[in-house]
Amino acid sequence: MPGEGGFGRWIKWERRVRLSHDWDVRRDFDHAGLYLLGRFEGTDQALQSEATHLHPDVIYMGMSKALIRRSEWHEKVARYRLLFPGELGSLFHATWHFNTWSSWNLDRTPAGKVKRVTLAAEEGRLISEYANTFGRLPLLQE
Repeated sequence: MPGEGGFGRWIKWERRVRLSHDWDVRRDFDHAGLYLLGRFEGTDQALQSEATHLHPDVIYMGMSKALIRRSEWHEKVARYRLLFPGELGSLFHATWHFNTWSSWNLDRTPAGKVKRVTLAAEEGRLISEYANTFGRLPLLQE
């Protein structure tokens, strides 16, 4: 896996980091990486669980060139709201970002294109490992 560390702790979707629309940020403010969405019926369960793609309550795995911007609006969260109305408090997310992989140039240089392909391959590996472990895809995975 490229980068150091791993997924951070589970964070309530409602408490995720957001970009302000009222001030400018540098082009490289955001980072590329992988993310998980998880549905936990008990808040304590999520807060005490290690964020990993092999948790049975993971409902989606993805990659993004811009993790913070990606969380501003997410079509899987819209689908989650349809499936579980009134349960947004049960939705959590975790990210694995690569500090050296800035979002603004990921597709603009040959090295950036290689990084994007590497992220896509890692996303596929995580989904495959989940499917082989649990015999199913995450709920919102397509």
